[in-house]
Amino acid sequence: MLCWNLRGGTDAKWDLLRGLHPDVAVLSEAARAPRRLEASLLEVAPAWHWVGLNPAKGLAVATFGADSAVLAPDASGRWSVAARQDALTVVGIWSCPTTGQYAREVDRALDAHSRWLDADRDLIVAGDFNVVGHHGARPGGATARLFARLDRLGLSSAYHLVRKEALGAESAPTYFHHRDPSRPFHIDFCFVSRSLRRRLTDVEVGSFGDWVQPGHSDHCPLVVEFRDTLRRRRSTVERANQHRLSSGPGEG
Repeated sequence: MLCWNLRGGTDAKWDLLRGLHPDVAVLSEAARAPRRLEASLLEVAPAWHWVGLNPAKGLAVATFGADSAVLAPDASGRWSVAARQDALTVVGIWSCPTTGQYAREVDRALDAHSRWLDADRDLIVAGDFNVVGHHGARPGGATARLFARLDRLGLSSAYHLVRKEALGAESAPTYFHHRDPSRPFHIDFCFVSRSLRRRLTDVEVGSFGDWVQPGHSDHCPLVVEFRDTLRRRRSTVERANQHRLSSGPGEG
């Protein structure tokens, strides 16, 4: 499972994306119809479920190697999309409100897809929530209420389960404001249901030096591994870094 805000340039970053070997991806600021989306002799085309206004920067939920179907295509929030692959339901969210709070926009997405939020089934709610704690303190206000709602729904943050860190006190940032290494935040999340929590094996976050400094994005990928999809021993992010280096510099 991959969660990454591409910050545009989907085609230029396609090899980086595929180098992470996702089975499922929630991709913010992704193109509606990437040129690289077509099947080739080497790759099967992923199922690509997209919502947005700007064709270069919307939200996509993609499944690789298996077909999937979009759920409730008219219930998007701004922006969110739900898809189902076999027994797995994925609700992708990119919170970018024109007015109001980021946390409230995530709430709207949860409202829009409430019928699918069954924690007794395989369920992932993930994306760029754009909500953070305050200087290492536990989140307050609307953000605290959002996390409390997710907890009541039976959903847990995969990163915090594995790293055993408190919300708002994350040691691995997923975003660097204005690409500044001195302004790190953890704003990308993958919440999992109880059944997936039992199969959770690892969570990795890409580094500033590998993903932000070269200009790929201002976000680092969040990669979540589950027991039944763990196919290789080596680190997913490490494999992607090796692929990037062997392929030459990527475009930002």
